[in-house]
Amino acid sequence: MSTTSTDPIADMLSRIRNAIAVRKTEVALPHSKVKESVAQLLKDSRFIDSVSVEDAPVGKTLKVVINQPTSNARITEIVRLSKPGRRYYSRAEKIPVVKRGRHRHCQYVQGHDDRPGSQKARCGRRINLQSLLTKLA
Repeated sequence: MSTTSTDPIADMLSRIRNAIAVRKTEVALPHSKVKESVAQLLKDSRFIDSVSVEDAPVGKTLKVVINQPTSNARITEIVRLSKPGRRYYSRAEKIPVVKRGRHRHCQYVQGHDDRPGSQKARCGRRINLQSLLTKLA
């Protein structure tokens, strides 16, 4: 199986969703700075337990601990709103509220600061940028 993907964030979230579905407590992913940023935001929001970067024979591996073996996962649903075939754009003040506000919208933002080509993930902020919206519950 190839470790490269045309949409690495969607691949990462799919791996986490699949690991939760089969009751795995951790998942290992190919490392990138953007994936690490998204995973750190999930950790800061207390959706996952820990994030670590480990050296692998080739490159690095991002290890995400979803939950402890004695507890349930805190992520119940991951849904991708914007897809390559159907882009979903929304103004910052019009981001939809789902599950009575008990969710987290994550936005993958490209070129959001002064440096050209910079990439970062932000969660929980309503910023006025065209972005990839992912709904976490």
